[in-house]
Amino acid sequence: MEVVAKMRVTSITQSGDARKPCVRVSLGAVYSSDPESENRSFANATPNASVELSIDAGRPAAEAFHLQEEFYVTFRSAGVVERFYVRDISPAADGEYQLETRDKAKIQRTVYEAKAQEWVMPDGKRVRGWNEDGLVALGWTHWRHLAGGQ
Repeated sequence: MEVVAKMRVTSITQSGDARKPCVRVSLGAVYSSDPESENRSFANATPNASVELSIDAGRPAAEAFHLQEEFYVTFRSAGVVERFYVRDISPAADGEYQLETRDKAKIQRTVYEAKAQEWVMPDGKRVRGWNEDGLVALGWTHWRHLAGGQ
C-alpha cells in the first residue's frame, strides 16, 4: 500500500559548517479553506504532517526545492530489514534476538532488555550496549529480531 501526501516547502536554511555544509529543507502538509481545492482534500486526509531533509550542499537535490513549492510525497513500504548492523541501530523492544557475524559463521540467540539496554547472553552474562565496549568487542556485527517461533 502507498500513502500519498501533498506538502509545501516551508523553509530552506543553510546548516552544517564550512567543512560539511548542508541545506535543510522543511516541508509541511498543505492546507486550503477553498472547498474546491485539491489542497483542501489533502488537508482533510493529512491535516498535520512534516518532513525535514538535510542535504549535502552541492548535490542536485539541494537545488530541487524552492520556498512555497508544493510536492506530492509518496510513502511506500521498503519492508522489514532482515538484519541490522550493530553500529547503526539498537533494538527498541524487549525480545528474543539473534546475533550474527558478518559472514554468519557465528550465530547465537540472545535476549535484549530495552529498559536496561542490555543483551542477556545464554550463559547469563550481560552485555551493555552495542559499540566497542559491547557487542562489537565480542565480535558481533549484526542482529535481527526473532518473531515468535523462529
